[in-house]
Amino acid sequence: LKPFWRRQWHRVLLVFSHLHPRDHLGAQSLHSMLRLAVFASLVALVWAACTTPAENNCQSAYAVDFSLHEGACAQFTDLPLGLAKCNISAITEISGHLCWYSGKKDVDICFGHTCYGQGAISPNITGWTKPAGTKNLTLTNLHTHVCTVEVRSFMYCCEPISGGQDDTDRPEINI
Repeated sequence: LKPFWRRQWHRVLLVFSHLHPRDHLGAQSLHSMLRLAVFASLVALVWAACTTPAENNCQSAYAVDFSLHEGACAQFTDLPLGLAKCNISAITEISGHLCWYSGKKDVDICFGHTCYGQGAISPNITGWTKPAGTKNLTLTNLHTHVCTVEVRSFMYCCEPISGGQDDTDRPEINI
């Protein structure tokens, strides 16, 4: 499960763990608590899905701005399928209660399961090799408090490496 989901379920379980058999809660109270748990699960489902801001691979004139709430992610799927060299840059700022000095990295940047280091603050990555076989670039908010990451001037450019196979390239067939 994503960290956000785990926290939501932890919160629900925390409420139920404080119940004691002596508490003699009526069916009405238990029903209300169950509805709250279902509602929290639905909120977690909605927030856990990655958003898809405007995709703009190698379109430097079109920087993208977007927000990532706690545990949320943004996904870009317009990358070449083959091996590629990538440049990624953005300005990140955090907002929310107790977020003015978090001491943490803001975003995790990944191609599938291959991530860049331990996260980044205002990333400026040049020449990162994207593995073949994935077309997804994902940015995930790493903050565990209710902190929103504002991503500004996000630009990325992944160009196929010479000899790498793009999804538009087809192998030559000799008969």
